[in-house]
Amino acid sequence: MKISDPSQKADLLFCLLDDLPLEGYEASLKMICQSFLIARFLIGVKTNNMSKTRFENICKRLEMPDTCHVQCNEKLTESNMILFGFEEDNKGCIYKIYLEFNEKNRSIVRQTNSHSPLIQYSGYKWDAFDNQNFLITTYKWFPCISTSEMYERIEQIYAKKDQTQLLLIKELIQLGISRINESFDPYIYLEATDMNSLRKSFDLNLYKAKLTMGELEQNVLKSMRAFEIDTRKFTVFLWKLRNKVFGHLSGGYSSFGDNFLSYYYDVFSDQ
Repeated sequence: MKISDPSQKADLLFCLLDDLPLEGYEASLKMICQSFLIARFLIGVKTNNMSKTRFENICKRLEMPDTCHVQCNEKLTESNMILFGFEEDNKGCIYKIYLEFNEKNRSIVRQTNSHSPLIQYSGYKWDAFDNQNFLITTYKWFPCISTSEMYERIEQIYAKKDQTQLLLIKELIQLGISRINESFDPYIYLEATDMNSLRKSFDLNLYKAKLTMGELEQNVLKSMRAFEIDTRKFTVFLWKLRNKVFGHLSGGYSSFGDNFLSYYYDVFSDQ
C-alpha cells in the first residue's frame, strides 16, 4: 500500500533501522520566517555495522534517487558513519542520508598537519513523495579554525543581513566556548553548500560544552521572536527539552535563499 502520510514516512525509516546498533540520535528545532519545525531527526549508524545488502535495501525502500544512490555508493567505503534523517514541514517531508568522513579526515590532519578545509559530510536529500526533487550537499570541515576566523566566516555568510540572528548566534557561541575546557579541537566548524543552489550556511558542533537546552532557553526564545514565531505555542514543548544536551547550531541560507537557524540536541540525553 502506498504511503500518503508524512508520519508514516518517518515510521518507515525507524522500521528500516530497527535492530541496528545506533551511534547517536539527534532531533532539532528549525526556524524560518514564521515557521517552527520540530519533526526533524538524525540517526547514526557506524558504516562497519551495516552490511552492503542492508544499506542497499534501505536506499531502495526509501526510494533514494538514482543520482544520489550512485554518488553515495561511490563514497560509502570511505565513510565511518552513515546518518539517516527525516524532516517534515508544511509542504511535505524529506529523507536524508549523510556519509561522514571524520576518521579519514582526522588521519589526514595528523599526517599532514594541514588546516585546509576537508569534506566532512556528503549529504543526499530528497522529497519523500517525489524523489525527482533532490539535493546533494557538501559539508566542509575547517580544522583548528580560530574563534575570530570563525566569526569572520559566519559574518560573511550573513553579509550584513539579519543582524539580530547574527548577534544571537555569537551570544550562543560565546557561552558554549566559555564552557569548554579543552584547548585542542574544542569545537567542529563546518560550512555547507548545495549543488546549483543558493545554500550557504554553517554548522558548529558544541557538544563538548555540555550545555542543556534549558540553559539556552532565552537564546531560543529570542531567536524565535526574530523569526516572527509565536513563542507561546511552544512553551510546554521547550520545557520538556530543558534537560536535553545541546549539540550543534546550524544557520544561514537554505537552497531557496531562506534564512534559517537550527538547534540540535541529543534525544537520549538527560542532565
